[in-house]
Amino acid sequence: MTRHELKTRIKDLAAEGRALRGRIQTTSGPERHALWNEKRRVGRRARAALLAYAFLRGVPHERMEPRCRPSDLLYPGVLAQRWEQELGIRVVRLICTPPPPTQPPAPAGGLLRFFTRRPPEPAPVVEMPVVDSVWTERRLIAWLKRPRASAVAG
Repeated sequence: MTRHELKTRIKDLAAEGRALRGRIQTTSGPERHALWNEKRRVGRRARAALLAYAFLRGVPHERMEPRCRPSDLLYPGVLAQRWEQELGIRVVRLICTPPPPTQPPAPAGGLLRFFTRRPPEPAPVVEMPVVDSVWTERRLIAWLKRPRASAVAG
């Protein structure tokens, strides 16, 4: 998703929230409650879109939500899931497998075993997803990390 698409989505969500506000003011009872719940859903989608826009622009999360309490901090997996559900943004999880050990196994069975053993099978090829954007989990984790208090004070 590009900056322009996110910006458009944010503007659309803001317009949707304003329209709901006008309808909330003219209703009462259970209908008003239902409209408030819908406005809250729009607000959650807008927050997800604004966080994605800040992430894409490189604005630190700490600056985006400076008064975020420690109990309200976002977790990378939860935020990635929210982006996928609400915005259709897929965060690529880059998983690296460790290379096989470099030491050859000790030959067992003497010289005959050495000449009759099969060559080692090649390591399986791990297909890495093509990364065509900056939506990677490693970058998301770094973006959400807050600096230590000693680094801020010093």
